[in-house]
Amino acid sequence: MDIDYAIRKDEPPTITETSIPDAIDLYEKWERSNRLSMMFIKTKISAGIRGSVEQHNKVKDLLKAIDEQFATSDKALASTLIMQFSSMKLIGIKGVRDHIMHMRDIAAQLEALEVKILSYESKVIGYGTLIDGLYSIELQNDAAYNSMHITAGLKRCVVNEESSMLWHRRLGHISIKRIKRLVNEGVLSTLNFADFETCIDCIKGKQTNKSKKGAKRSTNLLEIIHTDICCPDMDIVSPKYFVTFIDDYSRYMYLYLLRSKDKTLDAFKIFKAEVENQCGKQIKIVRSDRGGEYYGRYTESGQAPGPFAKFLQEHGIVAQHTMPGSPDQNGVAERRNRTLMDMVFSVASSNFTIKKLRDTSSVPRATAAAIATAFRPDLARSSAH
Repeated sequence: MDIDYAIRKDEPPTITETSIPDAIDLYEKWERSNRLSMMFIKTKISAGIRGSVEQHNKVKDLLKAIDEQFATSDKALASTLIMQFSSMKLIGIKGVRDHIMHMRDIAAQLEALEVKILSYESKVIGYGTLIDGLYSIELQNDAAYNSMHITAGLKRCVVNEESSMLWHRRLGHISIKRIKRLVNEGVLSTLNFADFETCIDCIKGKQTNKSKKGAKRSTNLLEIIHTDICCPDMDIVSPKYFVTFIDDYSRYMYLYLLRSKDKTLDAFKIFKAEVENQCGKQIKIVRSDRGGEYYGRYTESGQAPGPFAKFLQEHGIVAQHTMPGSPDQNGVAERRNRTLMDMVFSVASSNFTIKKLRDTSSVPRATAAAIATAFRPDLARSSAH
């Protein structure tokens, strides 16, 4: 019996009253082959495909419907593979080989489904460093980078030491006026100010509120010392805080790194011993906020002085505390903290590391150093390389 006859041959004319015996035999042969072929196909295909294909009475129509169903499945599979291929992410360095093999496997499946993956010429646009599972790509601003570097050969660039923009960044993004003053006083060598332009990092890092004016300054060294503690976002292994002591007359500053706030008194004792010995004067007033490290605790009966407040009382130093919620009353220390943090944010924004900044974060002003110690700093020696 020719079971696939109905697949190979078209359906003959149906039997009528006028059909001849040969036509009747041919139709019955086709009809029997069609019925057996339908039964055989339905028993062999999976239940999922059989349930998703419409019912047909002719084997050719059934085969065509199955082909169309498989074509739809191929499109869905291709769409899924393309989605997987485009959203694949590399996690860690150790999984690079598995990542590449998985990509090749998906590409092979897509090729079998006649889906072409176009390839383009690769071009290096930057280099990245893997930090905590993420690649950090360093992209330089061409204008600023070119002004701070000089081409030396085909592939090597050296730092342009005469660039005013370079020294602006090295000194914590100070103003062009201060740079020119340092040049005039001989602290810096002659610079080229033609390359100095608006610094976007300064705009990002130095936004501030309106300042209040009208305060009176001291007339002698060590009459008033402004102090405050700041907690920048540093590494866990590094000191968490820093404390500043600023002379009101000269604006000269001492900065000490602290691992905890309870070390504030130790830093002040070191500061007090040095400045009083060097200047031959006594500290008269210390102005600070009402932080626990300075003020102590406030109880129902009044102030419960802490170690710092007791030390000031024992040495006859007047403690001036700001009112709660009024940081502007300790504006000198607050502004200096802001200046230091502006340096941190601006330098960090321009792709310098905060770690390097810690060694040069308290570069003294030439005028403040001259007033307080008659010392002129040599910035050329302490420049960052």
